[in-house]
Amino acid sequence: MRVQPLSRFWRFVERNYGRQSLQTALESLSDVLVRTLLVAEAVLQSTPAAQGLRRSRLPKCFQLLGVDLTLNTSFQPVVTEVNGQPSFYRSPRVEDEPTNRLKQRVLADALSLLFGARTVADELAEAIDEVFENLGIMGLSCQISHDLCLSREDLVFLMDTRRESVQTGGFQQLYPTYKSGQYKTFIDELEQLHMGTLEGGGGATEDMQRSGSQHGTADMHPIVVALQRHFNRHVADDNYSDLEPEPSDVWKGTNSSSVQQSEKQEDDLLSGNQDFYAWSQHPSTMPYLARIVTEPSVRLQPAFKPQRTEYFANVSYDLVLVKVWGLAQHCGSQVRVDDKYGPARPANYTLGVGENKVVLYVMDGGQPDPWVVNAYTLLIRRMPLADDGVVFSPATQHQVCSLKQVECEMQVAPGEPCGLYSETSVDWPSYLEKTARLPVCKDGSSQGRWMVPCEKCAAKESCYWKEARWQPYQCRYVNLPQRTLARCMAGKKLLFIGDSTNRGMMHYVMERLNGSLQHWDKTHDLRVYANLNRGETAVAFAYCGPNIWKSRNKKRVAVPTPELGMLARALALTQSKPLQNNSNTVLIVGGVHWLATQHLYMLVKALRGDHLQGIKLIIKTLGAGFHQPVEGIHCLSMNEQKKLMMQNLWLAEFARHYDIDVIDTFNITVARYKDFLQGKCACHFHKVVPVQAPKNRPPGKPPPPPSYHVEGDINAVYSEILLNRICAKYAEDS
Repeated sequence: MRVQPLSRFWRFVERNYGRQSLQTALESLSDVLVRTLLVAEAVLQSTPAAQGLRRSRLPKCFQLLGVDLTLNTSFQPVVTEVNGQPSFYRSPRVEDEPTNRLKQRVLADALSLLFGARTVADELAEAIDEVFENLGIMGLSCQISHDLCLSREDLVFLMDTRRESVQTGGFQQLYPTYKSGQYKTFIDELEQLHMGTLEGGGGATEDMQRSGSQHGTADMHPIVVALQRHFNRHVADDNYSDLEPEPSDVWKGTNSSSVQQSEKQEDDLLSGNQDFYAWSQHPSTMPYLARIVTEPSVRLQPAFKPQRTEYFANVSYDLVLVKVWGLAQHCGSQVRVDDKYGPARPANYTLGVGENKVVLYVMDGGQPDPWVVNAYTLLIRRMPLADDGVVFSPATQHQVCSLKQVECEMQVAPGEPCGLYSETSVDWPSYLEKTARLPVCKDGSSQGRWMVPCEKCAAKESCYWKEARWQPYQCRYVNLPQRTLARCMAGKKLLFIGDSTNRGMMHYVMERLNGSLQHWDKTHDLRVYANLNRGETAVAFAYCGPNIWKSRNKKRVAVPTPELGMLARALALTQSKPLQNNSNTVLIVGGVHWLATQHLYMLVKALRGDHLQGIKLIIKTLGAGFHQPVEGIHCLSMNEQKKLMMQNLWLAEFARHYDIDVIDTFNITVARYKDFLQGKCACHFHKVVPVQAPKNRPPGKPPPPPSYHVEGDINAVYSEILLNRICAKYAEDS
């Protein structure tokens, strides 16, 4: 049988059926080949053998494929076979010499395609900068607000793709091209099938963790298509399909539209309620509300009266968000929520476990500046999941229940179970004895889960949550006695850089170290506490949050911050001693969502420059929060929460590479994300409260100085892990 070149067949089609038929056949052929290869990729990734292998493991390993197709009378191709070992055997027959030359050209072009030396980094960097406004780079500039953060492997992939595009030789590039936007829906469907296969096998989380440093086709598709359009804009401008999104729309989020829709609904709701009563014009009614409205409806006590300005209410544990607004009696008054500059419309308010204070300000709307004429206070107490008054009895038979994700609607790790499930058949005291025999953990990020005794694992309300403990699988953390902690901390200086969650850890450490907390505040500045542990320990805090980012030419860039130097100078002034370049100096860095690898890199670089590379450096990783739609607070979608989990993995991996100790708070907090305490962000798991002074003080004796206590079981758990890492030798000896 004589083999004919494909080009001869195409000339036959054009000559006998016309150019339109040829164009249809070529486009259909390209389409079926691309879809076949996309399906093959998805199938291969779903096989057990493929799980655990990264695409970057053999980045220059490729395979030539021979594809057999059949075309019907409408020139629609059907793949009949894919040959993984196409023959390049050189035929000795004279009549096959053209085919031999063709095979030689294919091999030569393949080698040139894969190993060409053309430099494309500069043009790719310029294209990324020009096309994309919200892409981050891991280790350089990566925030949760970015639509995607490219890893080193992603950048290598993009450079390889560009290099192959400009040295195709006799090959024709089928994907990606500037027309490949048509495959977006198809790729998304394959991704859903792939994730469903992994979830069914229980390995989705592990798969995401293993491949976390490189994004798959579904994530990279909009990027490579947009880049192809940029590089081929002289060709593509006249050929965009109406179905293909513009490059600027590829990564457009839904937050702005959802916020606008939410605001419209709130305005409609407010205007609708105003129809139920008539405004007054009498001056005496200006300071008063006609109604206080909540959604869902909350029973206020006592019953509302315009002249009464303080109310309280109890709500269930499951109510984490309430919409609050007030209706003024006077037509010239406005009602604002939480602040005199707050929204003059219904506003969502997060309800942390315990007491939440909501203030409605009645404003004189006729003044050029906000003028408060009255204020109404609502104290809403969100009940804990279990009754605080119920006493746990170890002698009673209980189920020992395990928890990784408390709610299925907040299932950031699809492959992990949600809800409580029974893990062991032993009783709670026996379980505690078993875990007490485990070795002490040698890091602060050992994988674990929450363990809690319950009457029934199927009913979370039956659990004794005060007994809940975070338990790693292979080791344990210890609660160091106060005296042991004092010996460990003698001579140490603790430097905390971070946001309010890091500050909460600091206050807990101060209380544990001193036995009480005498001083605290919600500082967003610099604070130094130099007289802890009988003057032998100093603690300093510098607030550092998302404002580390500054705008420059509409691009987000990281600007090195002076917090480290500020802390060093402040401690030197108070102690008259410089920081020591050893483990007596401990730097703890942490944030809810803003902390990224570039911040760690900047800190490592700053420490080396200040000859402090020998200190103990610890990071508190990311945490749960920002999951409720609240005024002025960014609310993360479910996909963004999953992306946050991956960012947390990258952050921890980056830290370990630089020998930074990791306190992994993400899994600890996400598992119990509804247990947040008061605060708009729903990210605080601590609360500082005053300690009541004893009432039986002897006459004539002056009152003791005010004392405070840090509440929050979850904050206590990861703060104790921090103490385990600072005092690792003492923990192991215990």
